[in-house]
Amino acid sequence: MEPQTSLPIFLSSVVLVSLSGVMAPGPVFAVTVARGYESRKAGILIALGHGLVEVPLIFLLFFGLSEFSVQFWFRKRPAFSEAQSSSFWGYRCLKTAEK
Repeated sequence: MEPQTSLPIFLSSVVLVSLSGVMAPGPVFAVTVARGYESRKAGILIALGHGLVEVPLIFLLFFGLSEFSVQFWFRKRPAFSEAQSSSFWGYRCLKTAEK
């Protein structure tokens, strides 16, 4: 798959992909709701923090980081890390349940 070189088309695809986060909210939504009970500014602060991570990542992907995503080692490493993390937390849950 060729990397997208047109900024408007790239940003349109970012919007479409971001809709999946709106349609199926995840951990950021859960944290926002939980912290929203504690502070009126929680939503704004979480959105700013999320944007500080997300916006540079979008531009890194646009300007060349996407080339790495087609390489085998780059695609398999997150899956391996996730398997390790899931195994660790599963073990911790079972160990805690025994007590």
